Amino acid sequence: MIKSNLAVLMAERDLRIVDVWKKTGISKVTLYGLYHNNTGGVQWETLDKLCAFLNVDPGQLLVYCNFAFSLEPIGNNIRSHVQYNARQATGLIRYDVADPLRVTVHAPASVATLVQNVPMLFRNDFDQRLDEVIRRMQHWPDDHEFVRVSDTYPDD
Repeated sequence: MIKSNLAVLMAERDLRIVDVWKKTGISKVTLYGLYHNNTGGVQWETLDKLCAFLNVDPGQLLVYCNFAFSLEPIGNNIRSHVQYNARQATGLIRYDVADPLRVTVHAPASVATLVQNVPMLFRNDFDQRLDEVIRRMQHWPDDHEFVRVSDTYPDD
């Protein structure tokens, strides 16, 4: 999985998207996508301009992590498979809805531990996807906000 580190680099330099747009001529749409890691790719010319402007090399702008996961609803549970570097874990994630604003997640210890070791930039993808799956299973709208409390239980 490859992610853009543009948001971090801009924050370190106290820059806004509009600042980078004015100085580089890169479209605001492209910058927004890279900033929020919501893009399918990046043109070499764009990468070159950003590296020159921020005075970084491509390895500082684009970050690679050998992290993959899948989350699949199975009845009232979610089957998870997580792979990080050479390690992997599989298990069922249970969740309880105390009320529409509070959800407690019970993940197998092996899955939870592996996900906790993943760099935050990539871990957020797992957390967001898990929230999406729970929303869909509960038939909540996409904008339904809730607090997720994560617990673990021993692997069987």
